[in-house]
Amino acid sequence: MKKTTLTLSALALAIQTVSVSALEAMDDESMANISGQSGVTIEMNPGDLSIGEISYSQDGVAANMRDININGLAGTPSITTIDIDSDGTLNLFNKLGARDFSVGGVGMTGSTGITNDFFSLRGATQGYSDNGTVNDLTDDTGVFRLNMGSDSEGNLAFDGSQVGLFFDGLHFGDDGMEWIIDDLAMSAIINYGRLIVNDGDIEFDFGTFDNRGLRLQYEASAIGLSNDPNLAVGDYGDPGSSEYLLGNTFGALSVDLEAYGSLTIRGGGADIGEGITFIPSLTLINDDDDRPAFKYTDDGYVILARNFRGDFSTESGLTLDFEQDDANNPYMALRYEDLTFSFSLDDLVLGEEDGSALGSFRGQVLFQDGLVDGIERKNYLYFFPGGDIGSADGSTQQGITAQVGWNIVSASPEADPSGGDFTTPGSFAGKTAAESNTYFAMNDNGNWVYFNGFNGWGEGEVSLDLTSGPDLASLPADYYANPYNSATGQFDPNVGYDRENKVGTYDGLRIDFKDLRGEYSFAGVTVGTSEEEAMDSPYMGGTELLLAMEVFPSYSFTLNGNLTIAPGGQINSDGIGGTQGLTLNGDLRITDGDAAITVDEFGRGVWLTGVTYDLHMRGASIDVTEDGLTFNKGLTWSTIQVGQYNSATGEIEGGIIFGSREDGDNLGAFTLERLEDGTTISVASGGAGEVCIGGSLYTNGGGCALGDTNNDGVIDEWDSKRRNQDATEDDVFFQDRGDQGLTIKVKAKFAEAPSDVNDPNYYRYLGKGNRFSWTQKNGTTLTLDNFSTQDGPEGGNDYGLNIDLALDVARTKVRNPLLDENDDGRPDLVDADGNSISLEEVNEQGPLGFAVFGRVHFKQLNIDGLKIAATPDSTPQTLISQIVVQNADIQANLTATPIR
Repeated sequence: MKKTTLTLSALALAIQTVSVSALEAMDDESMANISGQSGVTIEMNPGDLSIGEISYSQDGVAANMRDININGLAGTPSITTIDIDSDGTLNLFNKLGARDFSVGGVGMTGSTGITNDFFSLRGATQGYSDNGTVNDLTDDTGVFRLNMGSDSEGNLAFDGSQVGLFFDGLHFGDDGMEWIIDDLAMSAIINYGRLIVNDGDIEFDFGTFDNRGLRLQYEASAIGLSNDPNLAVGDYGDPGSSEYLLGNTFGALSVDLEAYGSLTIRGGGADIGEGITFIPSLTLINDDDDRPAFKYTDDGYVILARNFRGDFSTESGLTLDFEQDDANNPYMALRYEDLTFSFSLDDLVLGEEDGSALGSFRGQVLFQDGLVDGIERKNYLYFFPGGDIGSADGSTQQGITAQVGWNIVSASPEADPSGGDFTTPGSFAGKTAAESNTYFAMNDNGNWVYFNGFNGWGEGEVSLDLTSGPDLASLPADYYANPYNSATGQFDPNVGYDRENKVGTYDGLRIDFKDLRGEYSFAGVTVGTSEEEAMDSPYMGGTELLLAMEVFPSYSFTLNGNLTIAPGGQINSDGIGGTQGLTLNGDLRITDGDAAITVDEFGRGVWLTGVTYDLHMRGASIDVTEDGLTFNKGLTWSTIQVGQYNSATGEIEGGIIFGSREDGDNLGAFTLERLEDGTTISVASGGAGEVCIGGSLYTNGGGCALGDTNNDGVIDEWDSKRRNQDATEDDVFFQDRGDQGLTIKVKAKFAEAPSDVNDPNYYRYLGKGNRFSWTQKNGTTLTLDNFSTQDGPEGGNDYGLNIDLALDVARTKVRNPLLDENDDGRPDLVDADGNSISLEEVNEQGPLGFAVFGRVHFKQLNIDGLKIAATPDSTPQTLISQIVVQNADIQANLTATPIR
């Protein structure tokens, strides 16, 4: 059997020395005062305990913790009670004392003997407390309880065992910066647990749905950052006060879950040698309406999830190995040939805690090693100690660098067995369609919509560092620089990504991407009143709606650049400035991109090929507000370049492709430049609600008509529903789509660069703008130059260009052009099976579809001019100068149904 080695000599020696020094001989008088009783109670305070190193090694590579110090001098003693029940069960109950501790480094050591660190660690724990509830273990902290006995089948039983900790503060250090968790409570309780020793492995059995073995809880009052490595651990003050020592924070987080299933552990990893294989088959669950499974709080508003279930399983297992690369750099390798994660969530609330829910959600992700276009794609995570950015003096380089790879799969679509021109979700051998597809689904008032048939792979390098950026008085010269030159149509590779000079380094957790390549696609959308019906429903359009959030239905890419996440958002509960939330700064560039605007399950659609997407954000944020989850883009400038005109050959390389991206028709190339300041994207609960198609809702709701046709000042049932009174059917259609669904609101604020050098935005906007140019195959180029939004002739830019989308799953009117059983000269309305129905029956029997109620509105859109040039390199001529469009308000209703 393969083995592992754990070096604990220093720790064992230190504990032994402390334990011996804590024992004192008792005199005869003291002994006489002791009465006979079962069990042993030990009270101990270890004082100041130092450990040089704790290490765990595999195949010559070690993970270690070094320079460990545990200080109990100012704390309270630990009290341990040891007892044995009549059935032989060992009961160990340890009331932990308060302790301060620090770890100089957590890292890895390779064959060279050089140790690289992931992070340092320090913190302070509180002593034992039952928080006033003697018989309730869930809120106990500062406790370690081990109950170990034997069950009727000879297995070790751990029922009633528990670990509960409360940290006044927990600090993770990275080159002088620290990630800090304030008032962290963690608890794990084993209600049912068995250790089963098999031939070649051990299995932990944590029960079933009706006998849930684990209860897991996590709660943090605030999560923040500090650039003071000497900040005292513990009392930082009230997170909501201006005197709070951590300043702005990411917010508060709590998790409360039960778990059941099994975890098998086997010796040996992915390769020959030492290692460990984990085979989980676990379910995390919380179906208690009175306690949320997850709760994130941002300035009083929440993201809250109730009735959650998540299932994890793998057949081959997750392997853990310690290895070295060709340069002898040690790393920890986690591999998984297959892994299935599925989840369901009945209630997701954004905004007010007692607000309405978005609806129910479910999803599934299937990871599977395999061939993609003849290339083997694998699932792995290789963690290297040390990030991309070291300390200011170069003495340390902590952080995490990860080489990542993933392959997410779905079964190929299945053709209609009757020969129809449609496909349905496919299935793998021996599995159902529901078990064979990666998908995300939403339930809206009893109806489901599935974004189905997701496939995707990726590989590259990602690094994590805690960084500190320059203050406003000493910003780098190219902090606001735009690497794209409109005149030449080229990008300057040295602007915005200068790692040596740390341009683009900001306060926060910095994530660097190096040549992260990948590709993904959705097969399409399916709908149904149940999972079975949705998985049997034909694929249809709908993934195009993801474009509102700048997510393409299909995309291949190479990503470089960085994104830094800092504590504190931009929108507080008063709507002004946030003390909690996330602030984002970043410089990202996607190259070698192919993106689909719309695409079917066979890859046919409208493609953008040869894409370069250059994006820069300053002061963007993610906040939870009364309007839901809001992404504020801050100051953002970007360039999307789709294909290029080659002046030497006179041909378009890449471009807009209709049909297959390999051999479809080319419509030319285009470039879109954007300068936005304060653009927001919000996602909130509730869809369209009451909708009137072809007319206007009643003034008091509940129906609709063509309008106020009788001129009485209100729209009600007395107003006309038909333009032709001799018609047999109303021209308006009323529908109540319920209180669930999803609303997406985009408020785009396109800014105009000022010409006055004294304008406060002059340097922020310099070298940027809003411009769209389209180059046709013959080189002719049309340009919409310098467009911007405005509140009207008096100026201002608060209203912006708004796109409102209300998403629901609803029944709709569908007519069969070959059917006219009513002999009224109009194709009949039909249900999902093609049977004739009346207009009044549509809301109950009409085909189910993915319904979108959209609105585009703005006050004023300015365009400097429309220009034309013979080629992109030619001098342009102005066709139209100074275009102004005012007070536009366009509404549309679209319901997509399957074609059968």
